[in-house]
Amino acid sequence: MNPQTIEQAVAFAPVAANAIGKIGGPVGFVGRAFGLGPEEIDAGIPGWAWLVIGAGAGFVAGALSRPYLEDWL
Repeated sequence: MNPQTIEQAVAFAPVAANAIGKIGGPVGFVGRAFGLGPEEIDAGIPGWAWLVIGAGAGFVAGALSRPYLEDWL
């Protein structure tokens, strides 16, 4: 990797951390990515929503890895 690129990334890290902190941390960042407003982010993401997100991600991961698992088994 280019040393200049690494130096730029290290210099940008505090700026990125500050920006993510202003919108509510990592959860706020994900909320904004999904189109939630500040009030919705402040209220938090309910447990059932995390369950649906996790189940959906697990389903997609299983569907994509099925051919590899069938070959392995």
